[in-house]
Amino acid sequence: MDRVKTKDRSCTELTIDFVRDYCKFGPERVYLLTAIARMKDNPLSSSEEIVFQEVVGNKDDVQKKYSKLRAVAAGYAENGETYNFRLYLSVNARNTTKAYFNFRSRMNERIRERLNGADSRGEFKGVDRRWLSELSKPSSKDETRFLIDVDEDDQLSVDEVRDVLVDETTILAECRTPNGWHIVTSPFNYNDLPVKLEIKTDALLFLEHICKSR
Repeated sequence: MDRVKTKDRSCTELTIDFVRDYCKFGPERVYLLTAIARMKDNPLSSSEEIVFQEVVGNKDDVQKKYSKLRAVAAGYAENGETYNFRLYLSVNARNTTKAYFNFRSRMNERIRERLNGADSRGEFKGVDRRWLSELSKPSSKDETRFLIDVDEDDQLSVDEVRDVLVDETTILAECRTPNGWHIVTSPFNYNDLPVKLEIKTDALLFLEHICKSR
């Protein structure tokens, strides 16, 4: 599965179709679409990076959630400043039951602190944001797929990386990134690889740029 652009198809159509094909939904399986204004694309520090997220629960959700997130990112302004965003998809599906029990446990801790006199009122603001944060954590993933980040400046070309991977695992998807490629594979024993690769076990898969409005 890859994102080969064709002249008669828009970037939006390609992204939506790719996400629909990539995601394997289920009763407890969702994915996260994430838009990030990163410091490498904007005059921001790492602590100031801006993040928006949407939970995608089924194939019918994809276009609506994608369009909503894209509109929010493209229209976002702060003190008259607009930003460039990168749009990502969670490589691994998220398990809502795992996330719910972890979320409830953390909220119960805050309640106990409050009953014991701690001023934890702020912990109960932005509950939706905390839920998204819980879904994003590795403890909430429903599977393990690997993401190999191949940079154009790396010693190995993307073709050479593919040649290494096909002997070890199954390549599930490929996406062009601003600086190279993201390759998603089934899990494998990377300790046996003959070369060193940048492998992430719960990462974000690059989909596209959302350029700031002028």
